[in-house]
Order: sequence, then structure tokens, then C-alpha cells
Amino acid sequence: MLDYYDQSPAAARPALEAFAQRVTVRLNTTVESLVVHDGRVTGVRLSEDGGGLSRRPITPGVVVRWPAYAAADIVRDETPGARKRLSEVRYNPSSVMLVEYDRPVFSAR
Repeated sequence: MLDYYDQSPAAARPALEAFAQRVTVRLNTTVESLVVHDGRVTGVRLSEDGGGLSRRPITPGVVVRWPAYAAADIVRDETPGARKRLSEVRYNPSSVMLVEYDRPVFSAR
């Protein structure tokens, strides 16, 4: 899952296009929760373009790669133990970088 980033779209485009050639990419889609069957995650419940919920099977599994607070909401019903542990995570950034570009990188928009 990707979010918005403050970077030049042209710079990110090649990486995102290569990624999209290897996996299914869905735009305007919100993952609401996991689908669990016999104790195993088998898919996700999602909403596309603001519509109703639908189920999408995922094989061989699901990788939840969101910040812990967001992942806690997604796993809340199916795995309450994981939800509790994820909601306890506190973020402490290890570094902050201030960058100055030698030319204009971002548009005025």
C-alpha cells in the first residue's frame, strides 16, 4: 500500500511502473480489514472508489505494511492480540534530514 509522498512524480514514476508490472495495483482503494479462515489470513476486505465493501482473496498470504496505528485498525476484528500489540507501538524517529536542492524540483502547485 502506498500513500502520498512529497516528491517529484517524475522521479518516482519508473519505480512505481516497475512495481506495477509485478503485482496488481489498485488505485482509490481502501483496505478495511483482513479476511481470516481457519486462523489464516486469506484475503482483504476493501472499498474501491468509495463503494461498498468487497472481498479479495490473497494467496499465498498477506503482508501488512502500514504504520502500526493504521495496521491496528485493519487487524482489529480478526486478530485482537495483534491489534493490542500494534496499538502499543510508539514511534521515535531515529533521524531527520533537511535537504536543500540545487535547482527547482517541485512545481508551484
